[in-house]
Amino acid sequence: MNKKKAKAFLDKYEKGELSAEEQLRLNQWYLSASAASKDSLSDEQLKESYDFLKARLPLKSYTKTRRIWPRITAVAAAIGGILIGVWFFNSHTALREQVQNETRYRNDIAPGKATATLTFANGKAITLSSSKTGIVVGDSLTYNDHTAVAPGADPSSRANAADLRSLRAVEMTLSTPRGGTYQVTLSDGTKVWLNAASGLTYTGNLNELRQRRVKLEGEAYFEVAKDKARPFIVESRGQELEVLGTHFNIKAYKDEPTVETTLLEGSVDIYATEAHHAQKTSSRYRLKPNQYAVLNNDKMKITDVDPEAMVAWKSGYFQFNHESIQSIMQKLSRWYDIEVSYESGLPEEKFTGRISRSKHINQVLQLMEAGQSIKFKVEGRRVIVIR
Repeated sequence: MNKKKAKAFLDKYEKGELSAEEQLRLNQWYLSASAASKDSLSDEQLKESYDFLKARLPLKSYTKTRRIWPRITAVAAAIGGILIGVWFFNSHTALREQVQNETRYRNDIAPGKATATLTFANGKAITLSSSKTGIVVGDSLTYNDHTAVAPGADPSSRANAADLRSLRAVEMTLSTPRGGTYQVTLSDGTKVWLNAASGLTYTGNLNELRQRRVKLEGEAYFEVAKDKARPFIVESRGQELEVLGTHFNIKAYKDEPTVETTLLEGSVDIYATEAHHAQKTSSRYRLKPNQYAVLNNDKMKITDVDPEAMVAWKSGYFQFNHESIQSIMQKLSRWYDIEVSYESGLPEEKFTGRISRSKHINQVLQLMEAGQSIKFKVEGRRVIVIR
């Protein structure tokens, strides 16, 4: 296979369009390219390739990263800097095993998409269009491409035109299901991106209130419109965050033990609500850019972090950094709307890597299997982790 053909296959892989036969040919090409080039590269070439691929590599176990670098960098130089979007195998044996295990992935699951529901305080709701990506709240309700949001057809359970005309003082909740994501521009100009299985509650007249207050359940990325006179407050599970205008991410799922806040720009004041109400003066903290706060049982811990890695989901990626299989599968379960079970207990492997959220579940699982002792099996919408 020549470089042009290999690049075409890589492009198809990134779009999730690579067939099993093409995948096999690409893997074989990788193995032959690696064998031909690994002994003829200079240290300088290897270093350049390492730097180029460092943030773009497929998923690999943290414990095995050092051992696989020489082969990966060799291939990087061999293909002339083509962005690698294909998983790598340590041997022909691993390649044969992949073909033999292909039947485990016949039942594929597509990734999540833009889908959400807008529910009003009176209980009526609108199922938002999956062909759109977000809504804008103002005197009227529109999608972010300026087209109108239509009320539901069933007046007994769906929102009607009267509900849409009275948005200014109405409390409403934008919620995404498992496997869904959506964006909202609030009436004050603040933009919020919701991750899967999340909900944001706000009022239509947020721009008129002395204190801009919203409630979050799940995970969301905020770009808060600057307003020195009116603070923006986010209530989430066990904490409140106050800003005047900044960019940050909050993850506050009910089925996780911690609430995590990452600051990208500006500054925020954050405190554990129970400790704050008990008038503990040490309960309030100020985050600086590139800092990460974890709230666990009313105790706050702040560390420095790479913020782009923490909000990779907003850019369409899963980013794992020495992460356990249980934590990873929890993220996958929300995005692919799957159930997860473990056949023989929890594996001990830790994973580091970056994977596109646009890939089907079988591609993600194959990346995680490569070079590891764990295997996966898909049955309906259940993924079984096998040690």
